[in-house]
Amino acid sequence: MRRPSVGVRRFPMTWKIASLFGDVALTAWAFLLAFRVIGKRPGEDPAYDKSMSFLSGTFKVMGIIGLITIVLALIDLAVSSR
Repeated sequence: MRRPSVGVRRFPMTWKIASLFGDVALTAWAFLLAFRVIGKRPGEDPAYDKSMSFLSGTFKVMGIIGLITIVLALIDLAVSSR
């Protein structure tokens, strides 16, 4: 384990944990939108249905990328906490 040099203050990892929670929230939001759990019900608004059918693939990709970044952030937290 490397020790910081004299006069260097180690910053707490609160910013990493806060960004991880933000990533979890955005990933959950993207998946909920992609699978129409939140938003208007299907058939209620034809314009909304059309836009959601166009954007649902984008939201799914956002969710998958979010899951990948969550895994990478957890690995980073596990490695840096040693």
